[in-house]
Order: sequence, then C-alpha cells, then structure tokens
Amino acid sequence: MDYSKSLDSLSLLNLEKVYALILDIDDKLQVSPSNSISISIRSVNAPKFLLLQSRIVVSISDRQEEFRRDALDYLKNIEIIKNYYFNVGESTIAIVKIDIGKFNELKKGIVLNYDEKLKKEVSTKNMPTNNKNDPLKDIRAKLEALATSATKEGQKEPLAGLSKLTSLIGEVELLKKQMQEQIDNKPANASQIIYEIKYTMAGEILLNNILLSKTNFQGENDKVFTYLFENPNKEISVKDLEQKTGKALTKPLHKIVENLGFKGDYRKVFFKISKEYILFRNPITQQELDKIGISRIKHPS
Repeated sequence: MDYSKSLDSLSLLNLEKVYALILDIDDKLQVSPSNSISISIRSVNAPKFLLLQSRIVVSISDRQEEFRRDALDYLKNIEIIKNYYFNVGESTIAIVKIDIGKFNELKKGIVLNYDEKLKKEVSTKNMPTNNKNDPLKDIRAKLEALATSATKEGQKEPLAGLSKLTSLIGEVELLKKQMQEQIDNKPANASQIIYEIKYTMAGEILLNNILLSKTNFQGENDKVFTYLFENPNKEISVKDLEQKTGKALTKPLHKIVENLGFKGDYRKVFFKISKEYILFRNPITQQELDKIGISRIKHPS
C-alpha cells in the first residue's frame, strides 16, 4: 500500500511524531513475538528529531503524551493499529494488533518522505533559526548541514540520514537537562493550570490528555460524572444528583469517585466529599495545589 499521499499531508512536526513512534514500535517488535505490544509513554527515539524534541524541551508542561496520542491516532486512522490504551500508573501504552505488513510499508515510505520534507523545510527557512537567544541554534545549524546529505544517503540506505542525526542526541539531552533545571527552579505562576480533567463522548476520563478511566454509557458512574463535569467547583448534594440522574444512587459518593479512577492524591486534588455533598475541582491551578498541600500528584500503587 502506498502511504505517500497520507505522509505528504503531514507537517514536519507531525511527521516527526509519527516517525519517532514507528521507531519505538519497531524496536519493540524486534524482541516481541506478538503484534500487540506495550511501549513507554516517553519516546526513546524523540531526541533524534530536533523539531519534535525542541517542542518537548521548551514546554513547561510535558508534551510527550499529547504527541504520542497524535501519532497513535494517525496509525489507527490508516488501520496500521487496531487500538491503543494509556496506562497512567505504569507510564506505558498498550498497542493492540499491529498490521505488520502495513507497518513495514509505512516504515519504508516515511524514510524518504521525512528526508525530503526536512530538506524542503530547511531550504525555505521554515525552521526557526534566526532567534539569537534560541537555545537550539547551534544544534539546528548542524542539522541544516546534514540535511542535504541525509536526503541523498537516505535513498541508498533508508536509515543512513537518520543515523547521522543520532550524534546530536547527547547535545540535545544536555540542553534538555539544563532547561529542565531552569524550569524546576522557577516558581510556578499561581494561576497556571497544572492538572485538567476532560470527559470525552466515548466516556473516557482524561487527566492531562492521558486516559485515567472509562465509564459505561448511561451507567450510574457516567450519569453522575457527566453532571459533576458540567458543574465544576460547585457544592452538589446527593439529592441534586439523584434528581439529575433520575434515580437513587446505589453507591456512596466516595465509592463512585473511586470507581471513576480517583484514588489517593487524585481524589484529594479533584474532589471534596462528605456523606451528602460532593465538589469536583477542575481545572487545578498551582494556587489550588498549594492550598491542598500537594506539590504534584503521586500515582497510587
């Protein structure tokens, strides 16, 4: 199957998201007999792609999960994978039923497409290199010098161009460490949103775009959380919930919250619960975390 048109439609950044994911999957498939695998949320191969890595490095919030989801959705849409699931507690992603034949075809096609698109981006100066204070300026200069030869060598040996870029990984990692140290030492703005819950039409409860849990359509948990999600930061009584859901609750409030995936720090941060009342906090700012007395959420064991 020819994936060139599909790949051509992607921007360089989105292409790098997909390319990094393909390399991570390929590494796992080499040692796995199954076409259903588990990989880390954090990409091992992301540092090989300077545009992608710069987006991750300079952002205070962790963008890796968002980028992973974009790439996984792309593979799902072109039917290379059947489905995927984020496991927040283990920081892994389960990828279900990879079509190995289609995957190998995409892997071949993305090499030349990436090299061509990289050369075009550099030649048209779409890659930001004019900022005198740009921390990636020196690394980008080296990337530009490699771009032309990478395209030619990529036609002879598919991963030759990419292998040259790996020599820059050490510099990128050092830069990432230095920038992260600056971020860690910088006090967060009180109004900065640190955590945010989203509730999808598929019943998925997402914490910073990572799957926390999933409800059954029109079940008690779904009806209760739908109302809470639509009325955040308000004190709501059991009576109100029963009126809105149309039936008496079969479980106490704390049990419903637990079933929704909010345990330990998750519950402490997002909920205030008594026997008769419940308050769902969303989103969570740095100021609210300070009031609650938690610096960052600890995943329940």
